[in-house]
Amino acid sequence: MTREEISALISSNDYQHVVLELSTGMGKTKMALEYMNKYNPETILIVIPRLVLIDNWKEEINKWGYTHLLDKITFSTYTSLHKHSDINWNIVCYDEAHHLSDRCKTIDSVTNAEHKMFLSATLKREHKRWINHHYPIAKFISVSLKEAIDNEVLPDPKIFLIPLTLDTANSTEILVKKNKKTTLTIDCFYKDRWKYMKLYNCNIKCTPQQYYTEISNDIEYWKKQSMFKKSFEFKWLKCCNDRLKWLANQKITIVKTILKQLKDYRVLTFCSSIEHTELLGKYCVNSKNKSSIDNLRLFNEGKVKHITRVAMLDEGCNLAQCKVGLFAMLNSSDRMIFQRLGRILRHKEPVIIIPYYKNTREEEKYFIGLQKKSVALFFYYYLLKLKVRQVRKMLWHS
Repeated sequence: MTREEISALISSNDYQHVVLELSTGMGKTKMALEYMNKYNPETILIVIPRLVLIDNWKEEINKWGYTHLLDKITFSTYTSLHKHSDINWNIVCYDEAHHLSDRCKTIDSVTNAEHKMFLSATLKREHKRWINHHYPIAKFISVSLKEAIDNEVLPDPKIFLIPLTLDTANSTEILVKKNKKTTLTIDCFYKDRWKYMKLYNCNIKCTPQQYYTEISNDIEYWKKQSMFKKSFEFKWLKCCNDRLKWLANQKITIVKTILKQLKDYRVLTFCSSIEHTELLGKYCVNSKNKSSIDNLRLFNEGKVKHITRVAMLDEGCNLAQCKVGLFAMLNSSDRMIFQRLGRILRHKEPVIIIPYYKNTREEEKYFIGLQKKSVALFFYYYLLKLKVRQVRKMLWHS
């Protein structure tokens, strides 16, 4: 379905409740405003994940000529939803509805509204079941990322994979192995580690490839332990996150080189941590940077061509004419994949660049996408089988 077809469907039918599960970039906010305006409401509650998204809603309201609705709208975060449950609303709109927690669902059940809307690019299966159960007459309208691209609703991105290899020659990493039986510490090389690990705490000098192997072994160990004891799951997930961040940090030099080649383009770099954003760019957007909103404004005004981000731009934020998305890290989260792609697919000729390490978990994710039927991993399938191209000279010079 195209944007126009969805808008016509909403306008020509009297749906009491509507679920818009549309790929990021298709214009969910505009369609929601059209739906609200249709019923000439006196009271509207819009529920958002973070207060920073209020400005985006107001921009869209002004952009599409619905300023007369502003006085009727109340904004609330999901955490503050309970404060508005005793009011009779004409319309309640849940933006990024995948944030509906069990607590919010309970509050929703006592929140009276003539019409309810649920907006998301990535509704989870349990959310769909819950909506079907509590709002059986709700109209579901869904368009996946694949459908949107295939039907030319969203532009066809040029995607470039840059394979990298972990160093196997130089011992530049320090692997720390603890021994609870002693307080003594010794430095040693990787090949000698077994001589000392039972007697000392060891700082082991190793190559990046050796370091990666040891991290992966730890992950497999804690994963098996977590099957028998739930408390070990935290340890397992922490090791997974540490590996993700370590791989991202290994790519800092190559990512900076890529950014130099892209200095004339508008670029959004996706990072693994707050520290990562600060290492890769002057204008970073993260939860600890008080200048994040100003940096975002400068980017949208065209005064800055490159910004780095962690999670603040994953949802709701609109970026003006961002041509290049540079994935300095990879994440297998369904929601993150689609939300991040959506930041770039608003451009007429979007470009996505992904440097990744061969023979690591990063490369495995692509091939998992070939085997799983999960639509979320379509992204990786799309990269490998459909759209892999040689990096154009205008973007990259090795």
